[in-house]
Amino acid sequence: MEEDTREVVGKAREVVEEREAATEDYTSKEINANGLNLFSHKLAPIPLSEQLVLLVCGLVLVPARLVLAVLVMLVTWLVSVVGLAGRDREEFHRRPQGGWRGRCREFMFTATSSVILWCLGFRLRVEGEAVAREEAPVVICAPHTSFLDVFIIAICRGSPVARIENSRTPGMSAIQTIGHTIFVDR
Repeated sequence: MEEDTREVVGKAREVVEEREAATEDYTSKEINANGLNLFSHKLAPIPLSEQLVLLVCGLVLVPARLVLAVLVMLVTWLVSVVGLAGRDREEFHRRPQGGWRGRCREFMFTATSSVILWCLGFRLRVEGEAVAREEAPVVICAPHTSFLDVFIIAICRGSPVARIENSRTPGMSAIQTIGHTIFVDR
């Protein structure tokens, strides 16, 4: 019995030693060439004066931007509903509409991209020149890396892919429909 116990303890020590070696190897990979840890970062404390500025600005700007964002989304929804009223569904699903319906769609894209991003505190700067749709007809984005993905699609004037349940979301279905969202039944 003592031999069995010694054997079990010996195997346990081997496992522990292997894990320690693996941990040492793993932690050595976390340090880059400059000696900085890749997976942790320490910030200096924020001075009290800056904390007060953040508090005051937060109490003023956050509600104002939130109200503005909700107002923009309500107006966007209203314009989208008007743009969808009385449409020929077959023609609408074949290709994007022009004329006043196209202007409603463009308003939706502009309002849900640039204006909402501004309300959220983002400043957008597009570098370079966009190519024509004939040259690059597809924009591919990673699936929900953040909640901002939908705004990037709107900036590109693209048609997002969404689950079919989103087509029945109150308030958003008209905006998604006029933007020619591709609904997928999973």
